[in-house]
Amino acid sequence: MLKSKFEVYKMCAQENTIETRGMRWDQTLIPKANEMHYYIKVSEEKGGQLVLSGAPNRWKKNGTKDDIYISEIRLAGNKTNIRKVLEGNTYSSKDVDRLIASAYTSFNYALPEDQGGKQEQFQNEVNKYKEFKKTNVNKQKTSVDISLEKLQSIVEDLNNSENRKKIPSKNTRKYWILEKYGKLSEGKVIDVSLMKQDGSGIKTRSVPKETSKKYGNFFGVAVVSSDFKNYDYTLRTLQIPQSQINDCVTQYRHAAGIVSKPQVKKSKPETTPQEVKQEKVKQEKPKEEKPKKVTPPRESLKTIETPVAKPEARSRFKISKISYNSPGR
Repeated sequence: MLKSKFEVYKMCAQENTIETRGMRWDQTLIPKANEMHYYIKVSEEKGGQLVLSGAPNRWKKNGTKDDIYISEIRLAGNKTNIRKVLEGNTYSSKDVDRLIASAYTSFNYALPEDQGGKQEQFQNEVNKYKEFKKTNVNKQKTSVDISLEKLQSIVEDLNNSENRKKIPSKNTRKYWILEKYGKLSEGKVIDVSLMKQDGSGIKTRSVPKETSKKYGNFFGVAVVSSDFKNYDYTLRTLQIPQSQINDCVTQYRHAAGIVSKPQVKKSKPETTPQEVKQEKVKQEKPKEEKPKKVTPPRESLKTIETPVAKPEARSRFKISKISYNSPGR
């Protein structure tokens, strides 16, 4: 049976698979992962971060029971995906086989070393992670010796309205971010995916599953979001060190596959020599002044002189009075 054009295109796309977001990995990510004690998970569906202490629970699930953790390069996932990523980063087949053989698995992590397992090495690394986590959480809690007089002075300064720090209004995002983050219990995060201007929409929840599109919970900052702008705003509101903010933002972009678009400068269209010459002629040629239209003034209404009737000319002949003498007078 002949296949449709769509099916042919689909087959070609599967054969020439482009690197997915979850399969992005290179050696530059290893130093930071070593410092922060996490593993970089590679997957066809979604990448992210994993910690070794959570590996035993992952190995109990059907979908991840065959995952491995390679401590040397801080890489985790199933063998097929790991082999594909390493070969794509110019690792030889011999090196790939060696790294996979050195990984923690669901079988060797609970087996003592004298029986060919990695129990002691696994537990040692888990303990280091727990110590790091404890130190990272409590690094800002320091004990300071303050005299009673100095303490009273500080209290007076705080009570002074001029020196008192402004507390955010309850109708703002800053207030509710600080309020909810300060009340978090262990294993919980705040979700700011639907956060609004008035602070509504912020939720307290458990850490999202790996298949969730809500990224975060990086480097000890218990914040997740599916909206990058809300995530970035929340980090800056919490007033954590700028270097930690940068690390969290970089990891969020990596996990979500956000790539900043390069700014492309718009180039002016090229002009031919003839067009340049015509432009110069236009600039040099003086503008002809058009004669202004002169509107004639409106003629005032002429007063029509009505002829005055002249008095009739007196008769040239004088009529003398004729007297009649009546007879008998």
